[in-house]
Amino acid sequence: MITYRKTKDGKWVACGPVAEVKIGEVTVTKASGERKTEQVVSLGHPFQTDNGTLVYGYLAARAPSLAPQTTSAPRSVSARTRRYICEECGDWVNPGTSCWETGLTH
Repeated sequence: MITYRKTKDGKWVACGPVAEVKIGEVTVTKASGERKTEQVVSLGHPFQTDNGTLVYGYLAARAPSLAPQTTSAPRSVSARTRRYICEECGDWVNPGTSCWETGLTH
């Protein structure tokens, strides 16, 4: 089942099993049990939990970027500070810090 989850920086995402969360339309179940169709435009990296392998689906109105996913370069870089949006957690980060979602170095 796909549910809403708030990221560390307060963004709402769809969160669920890797097999269910995909780019495109997905049905998200609210805490009340009500279901809502959302548009997922990008995916985070899968992560392990006690409930299996989950992934964040970044929602159309709240997505960090509509750019295609890559693993080699940041999606967006601020020329003034060199901060960029982490593909794993969707936060603006400084190079050399640790990703709160994966623990990897930015």
